[in-house]
Amino acid sequence: MLAQEGCMVHATIAKLFQSLGSDAQPPNETQPALIRPVPLARLLASVPLVQVFLPCLTPSKAIAWLGLVYKWPRSDTPGETVDEPLAALLVLSGGQGGFLFVNADDPVPRQRFSLAHELGHFLLHSEHIRAEFGQGRILALEYSAPNQKPDANYLARERQANRFSAELLMPEGTVRAIFARAFPQGVDPKTTKLHLDRLHRVGWFLAQKLLVSPEAFHYRWSSLNLVPQFYSKKRPEVWP
Repeated sequence: MLAQEGCMVHATIAKLFQSLGSDAQPPNETQPALIRPVPLARLLASVPLVQVFLPCLTPSKAIAWLGLVYKWPRSDTPGETVDEPLAALLVLSGGQGGFLFVNADDPVPRQRFSLAHELGHFLLHSEHIRAEFGQGRILALEYSAPNQKPDANYLARERQANRFSAELLMPEGTVRAIFARAFPQGVDPKTTKLHLDRLHRVGWFLAQKLLVSPEAFHYRWSSLNLVPQFYSKKRPEVWP
């Protein structure tokens, strides 16, 4: 199932890059000096989404910006609030497009991951969400209340959107190539303590190059099984 999910994400990313031109391909630069952030702004411009940056983003602020008096799809759930702070929110319109709200207070690397995450929802899940909630003039997508236990479908969509964002912003070929340069023999779990400082510095270097947060990059190379379990447990809260 995860392999099938990976193929779906890869194909969606490839198709997204093709929208920039017939010869466009997802970047996989392996030379450190040539590594650049993925052109997320250009990719977002190729889809029918209006980007809206709001400070202290909440569902209610997004609704107010849209000028709607709107009943949230899960508003009858005990403990739910439309004032929960959000990093981003995707809202579908009745047509093919929608609105992508982002918390303007977040650092740029966090905003980029949030934008890519919601873009993943739009490309991967729009049809399923419309089918689940029905067609309306406007439709909120992917909001789970803090006191509500998410269902399996919601969790699967979140996992897929995270994977899409990670693979889009941190191309596997680039990550593996730079890791192999830094650790040609790999990282032996028995000697991980000796490599911790270098692991942190390589992670910090690539996070800056790709314009993602160190936490997002840690998620990426952990998901690629490039670092042993010891590193996952000992990762510092503050990076150099």
